[in-house]
Amino acid sequence: MNILLDFGAIVSGGGAQLALNFLDHMKKRGGTAKHSFFLLIPETGPLANMDFSNQYSGIYKTPKPYLRRIIFEHTKLQNILKTNNIQRVYTFFGAGIPCPKGIESIVTVAYPIICYPDSPYWKYVPLKKKYPKLVVNYFRRKRLKASSRIIAETEVMKERLIRALNYNSQNINIIPPAPSEYVSPVEYNPNSETGKFLFLSGCDPHKNLWILQNLAKDFVSKGWRDFKFILTVKKESYINSLKEPADHEILNNHFEFVGTIHPREIQSVYAKCDFLMIPSDLESFSNNYMEAWKAGIPIIASNRDFAKHICGDSAIYIEPHDISATSSKLISVAKDNNLKIKLIEAGKSKLSTLHNTSDRSEKILDIILS
Repeated sequence: MNILLDFGAIVSGGGAQLALNFLDHMKKRGGTAKHSFFLLIPETGPLANMDFSNQYSGIYKTPKPYLRRIIFEHTKLQNILKTNNIQRVYTFFGAGIPCPKGIESIVTVAYPIICYPDSPYWKYVPLKKKYPKLVVNYFRRKRLKASSRIIAETEVMKERLIRALNYNSQNINIIPPAPSEYVSPVEYNPNSETGKFLFLSGCDPHKNLWILQNLAKDFVSKGWRDFKFILTVKKESYINSLKEPADHEILNNHFEFVGTIHPREIQSVYAKCDFLMIPSDLESFSNNYMEAWKAGIPIIASNRDFAKHICGDSAIYIEPHDISATSSKLISVAKDNNLKIKLIEAGKSKLSTLHNTSDRSEKILDIILS
């Protein structure tokens, strides 16, 4: 069987880490006599620079700009599928690609935006971004409905996909992510005097990084100044995401912008932080939860069904849009070393229930090859 592995939409973030782990496993595993694998990767990002020589029967790159990618998928990609007699496509993360009749499509879905019409995200996202998102989501759902099988990461996501897509539950498999191989346990030394909060995400509206300037101001107004927000974005990008003018005194004193971190270098940022904070309104199963469990740092998460289902008692929950309540809770948590240790221990317990990246990759391959 000729199989196309589609990684074309993965250019950064936790998805890129999981993709690298999967491709590393494929390299160690080697091919099979019965199947030929072809690879579709983005033209930018960490996957674009990997050496795949002699591993695949064909390697192709998809453009990053959305419109160019759509044109590519309906023209050149169709020729690639036909020329190579592709019989099955597996999309690692995304909505899948348009496949002619006779080609099976298997998709791992990490698009909570398509199945959370009740999310606070829709209340706070700017109108100029809201309506384009709704249009894109329509086409994402259309593609997913045409897929042969879907892989979800949690039971919560599976149930929401069934409702959003009117999809047959028997055609949805659940395979939780595995903790990244690029994170190692570190010795955690609770510090009740400072708070270094790590935010591993871009500035997309649903990530809620735009609330942090006001959160920092509230910390200061309550007399707490020994804190730092560490963001993996550029300062200019963050300022552009704000809904109010930038307060440069706050940004200079309490923010550190480290820019994009390559998945293989993620350990370095965990090692210097006291907390991982994920104030998102939308997630499926953030890879960052598992990384924090493995690195041994406490988690601060949004009080949302996806976070509570995944993290349980390994996180402290906040309402990100209630700045005053959030700041008071975080000041209290930052000074409570016993609570931090309990959160870390609960995270280690959660971690012990997950598969490693090799086992997860084999489970995916079992579905692809069945």
